[in-house]
Amino acid sequence: MGNKLFGIDIANLVNSSITQAGGVRPLTLTKTVPGTRTSTDLTAGTNPTTTDYTGSGFVEDKVGKTLIDGTIVEVSRRVVSILGDSLPVGVIPEPNDTVTLDGSVYTLGSARTDPAEALWECEVAK
Repeated sequence: MGNKLFGIDIANLVNSSITQAGGVRPLTLTKTVPGTRTSTDLTAGTNPTTTDYTGSGFVEDKVGKTLIDGTIVEVSRRVVSILGDSLPVGVIPEPNDTVTLDGSVYTLGSARTDPAEALWECEVAK
């Protein structure tokens, strides 16, 4: 559940309206957290644990322009947008998380949201 703005749960409205209209796809957000070292085998690594969370979203390619050394250059970026209310409460996308969507796995480079946490926009690498 996102933040209420003016007493309205905007994240829930956006999630339910877009889901009813179609166009969003099921996705899996995977978070990996480092574990602890095995005291008897210090070279074994940190035994990370992964947790999967289901949600809904879509992928899009965005094109824009930027100024580099006095020259206007067209740049493109791939973005995975995740409906905030489609994720469990308290789960937020973060850099280095992965998203599996339509058979492709994307690594999050950045994640930002609106004040209502209705939509997370995540720049990704495939």
